[in-house]
Amino acid sequence: MGRARPARWRCAGREGRCRQSVPSGWRGRLFNSRRLIHARTWPEVRTIVDGLAPHGLHVERWLPKASWQGGPVDLRVVVIGGRADHALVRLGRGPITNLHLGNERGDLTALQAELGADRWADVTRAARSALAAFPGALYGGVDVLLTPGWRHCAVLEVNAFGDYHRGVLAHGRDTYGAQLRALLNPAEAHAATA
Repeated sequence: MGRARPARWRCAGREGRCRQSVPSGWRGRLFNSRRLIHARTWPEVRTIVDGLAPHGLHVERWLPKASWQGGPVDLRVVVIGGRADHALVRLGRGPITNLHLGNERGDLTALQAELGADRWADVTRAARSALAAFPGALYGGVDVLLTPGWRHCAVLEVNAFGDYHRGVLAHGRDTYGAQLRALLNPAEAHAATA
């Protein structure tokens, strides 16, 4: 298999880039390379979109991420039973901070101190509100970004299977323990969402 080449494309007269981690592979098949590539031309972008569209895809609007400790930062906040107690800081080397792409975990306590109580409350409120858009969902992993200067927070996406992160504890429980508690105590989970 050949290596994917960096690429540029033009959009509405402005130069830009298409970034994703699914390069065109052997005999036109698509696969997850676990590294970002850049599509240079519209035909390259079209090949990627046409290959992924039958599997269901969505387009996310790009928003600038705050920089912290030398790179872009965002959070995975796991909302369980209406509570946003489990969170993970994702530090990127580039604009996409997903851990499976080789990015690093950051120090949640240090980031919370940097943000302050009011801005942290905004983050957890955004995560809870996002999961509330899925009635009946017990949990979800909500990706939340903060814009430069910590001015605003925005939800990037909600992940149905984004609930497990080793070593992320809240009230002495990992996410699976918290899910069991929410299942066994539905009144407590309901009170958290009220």
